[in-house]
Parts: sequence; C-alpha cells; structure tokens
Amino acid sequence: MQKVMYLFPLLLGFVLILGASTALIKHLKKNQKPGWTVIVTGIVALLLMFVMFKGVYKPYGLYENHYKQATQLSFPTLGDYVFADTWIDDAESDGYSSIALIQLDTKDLITLKDQLETLNYGKISDTLKIKEGLDDRLAYVLALSESKNIVEEFGLVEKRQEKRNGMLFKVDRIRYYFGFLDDHKTVVAYIISK
Repeated sequence: MQKVMYLFPLLLGFVLILGASTALIKHLKKNQKPGWTVIVTGIVALLLMFVMFKGVYKPYGLYENHYKQATQLSFPTLGDYVFADTWIDDAESDGYSSIALIQLDTKDLITLKDQLETLNYGKISDTLKIKEGLDDRLAYVLALSESKNIVEEFGLVEKRQEKRNGMLFKVDRIRYYFGFLDDHKTVVAYIISK
C-alpha cells in the first residue's frame, strides 16, 4: 500500500516528459528536420524516464539505509518491507526515528541475529522502552502484523548528554532495536537516525 504513494510523482514525471518530447517531435516533423533528430529525441525521453524511475521509485530506500546503518549489513535481496513509518520526535531533534516490519527468510534471520550479537546488541529494559515511548510504537506496529508476539529482542542503548535548564544530564537513549516475532520470519526494526 505504501508503494502507491511513490507512483504519483513517477506518473507525473512520465506525463511531463512524454508531453514535452511529443511536442518537440511534432515541432521537428513540422519543420522537416532530419529523421535522426526525431529518433534522438525519443531516445533521450526514454533515458530521462528510466533515470527518473531509478531516482524516484525507491519506496523503502530510506529504511534500507537505516537497516544498513544499524546492522552494517546491506538489506537482503529476499527481504520485504511489510510496513514502515518515520517521524521527528521533537523540534530540537537533529534526527528522526523509523519503525518497520520486515520479513526475512530463515538464512537472513540467522545472519541478522549473528550480526547483532557481534555488534554487542543486548536486551533493553521495559522501563527504558516505556520512558522512550518504544512500547507505544511497538504496539502500533504489532497491530499491523499478523504475528503479535516478540520472542527475541536486540537493542543498542547509547549514553547521551542532554542539556536541561542549563545543566548537563547523562541519559540512556535507545538508538537501535530489533524484535523478532514468533512467526520466525518477521522483524520489527526501530532506528533513531542522526
């Protein structure tokens, strides 16, 4: 469903290129220009459409970049995004958060778990999940999933310094979170990007 929102700008671009190239070809034919100019115009229009398609139609490109940022792995070719969403937490934030439901095959699930262990991801306390609002976001995304239970969790917590009322405080913030669901193919990925 989310892929549909990327089709409108793509369709609009195709229509604009098609309209402009058709008008140019009619003008060239009307002025009796050589046939090769018409062919070149058509080829250039097709190339522009192809470049636009490759540049615009990346429905989950942002989330694939987040996946790579958090795991240091490229997104698996057999992986599929079921749902993804982003938001800015507050006006003073220099980044934004994303949450996604990803379906992976068994081999890619094992690779992901091994990589998260290698990167020293651990369990995140329920208290920190509530404090950071992750529990609400998990409930939001799990409502959209067929599987509702997280059976294994990996997270990375960073210590930050935040300024409040002129004083610096050290706080724990969730940076990355991966929850593996009981269907053994779906993963919840929560990423705070800077």
